[in-house]
Amino acid sequence: MEREDMGCEIGNFAHWNWWVMGGMFMLAGAAVTWLVMVFCKKKNRINADRLDSMEIIKSRLAKGEISIEEFNVLKKIL
Repeated sequence: MEREDMGCEIGNFAHWNWWVMGGMFMLAGAAVTWLVMVFCKKKNRINADRLDSMEIIKSRLAKGEISIEEFNVLKKIL
């Protein structure tokens, strides 16, 4: 009789292992998704900063605040 009880308990424990493993996969998937979102956002922010800087030096060139040579040097830096 003891063996039957142990078999039943082991069977129930194995069933819970699937739930735990599924939860771990979901947690890992959420972590990967979060990391991808963070790195993509950082990349987009860098590109946006570069575009803003280009607009500023274009505006300064149009106003005559900088020369074409200065514009080209700043453009290479960006």
